[in-house]
Amino acid sequence: MRRFTLAAELAALAAAAVWAEGTAEINPAASGPPSGELVLYTSQQPAMAQETVVAFSARYPQIHVKRTRNGTSQLMNILSAEIMA
Repeated sequence: MRRFTLAAELAALAAAAVWAEGTAEINPAASGPPSGELVLYTSQQPAMAQETVVAFSARYPQIHVKRTRNGTSQLMNILSAEIMA
């Protein structure tokens, strides 16, 4: 189960990076590798979340991952507020 969770999170992070940055994986005309900052909102234990960040950073080294940990309900409220902004 842990391997599946990590794989699902990496896929979600990669999709977020692609969506947020408009990378060459979606836009062949984009120049250079994706870069910038990505915020990971998670309710995972810190050690497991760090594994996700390390694996993602290995694939996208130019993207700085900022991790925010909170309870699921509070994270959903934060995400809803950011989406509405």
